Amino acid sequence: RQTGGYKGNGLLNLNTGLNTYFSAKNNYFLGAFLNEKKRCIYLGTNNSKYEILNLDNFQVYKKNNIDSRFYHFVFLEKGLNNQYFWLGDFGFQSFDMENDAFGTFIPLPSGHSSISSFLDMDSYYLVGTDRGLLKYSPENKEWLSMTVIPKVRVTGLKYFKNRFIISTAGNGLFVLNIKFETIEDIRKRLEPVNKVIFSMLIGSDDMIWLGTEKGLYRVNPENGKYNMYVISDGIFEEEFNWLSMLNLKNGEIMMGTINGLVRFNPRKMSDSFSDFGKGKFYFSSIGINNNSNTSNRNGLFEYLNKGKITLNPNE
Repeated sequence: RQTGGYKGNGLLNLNTGLNTYFSAKNNYFLGAFLNEKKRCIYLGTNNSKYEILNLDNFQVYKKNNIDSRFYHFVFLEKGLNNQYFWLGDFGFQSFDMENDAFGTFIPLPSGHSSISSFLDMDSYYLVGTDRGLLKYSPENKEWLSMTVIPKVRVTGLKYFKNRFIISTAGNGLFVLNIKFETIEDIRKRLEPVNKVIFSMLIGSDDMIWLGTEKGLYRVNPENGKYNMYVISDGIFEEEFNWLSMLNLKNGEIMMGTINGLVRFNPRKMSDSFSDFGKGKFYFSSIGINNNSNTSNRNGLFEYLNKGKITLNPNE
């Protein structure tokens, strides 16, 4: 697994959890895309170019002969019909990966400065930006603002089971029909879900998984029913990171947080302790160092109210 970030890029061994290779450069690395056939990783940077990490010799090759208007190469996205697109600040362009050749640069319309999500629908492209959702027609070369989504950052775009799934950083999750109309009953059911969604994907269980500002969510795209997972469910960090998610080949999911990576099997995440929020748990006794008389322990009940107990090093 390749990891990219502001301080460098590395190769993470999923069996040991250790970085087997790490490189810190002057550039800020923004996104990474693995090309298994060519055994290389494409890295977007903040410095008017992208770089290629060769997995055979761990050498990084810079690509500098690029249109200067395309300032940040944020990430590389695979579209339909084996097409690829470089997305970034100010616009996007198609990319011939076999020959490292670019198509025509398509600038964003006025008022939009960066792309955070992208969906190839063959006859048109949906583009999520820092100021809402846009639709681009390559045939007419025209942009259309999709007013069904507020003017906030769109962090995820998926087309699944004849529905558009759209996540935002500020207005939560939207589920639209093929006419781009909000499915109101699902929208209402999703009202309690955290409104700041940093990352989204469709898991091997055909459910929507959301990494938010406060908690991990599983959402059924057909009816809007959801589960929330927090620290008490085994999620060690509740605040997730921007556009940081991955479906692994074995069906597991990996998502980035502000404090490392969370890895889990979506098919085993059936319920959550949050489902029992209306009930109460009672502990008849708690033993620490074989001593069950803990009623006077400083802060014990505060720890329990937070869903966890912090032990001292000698306990």
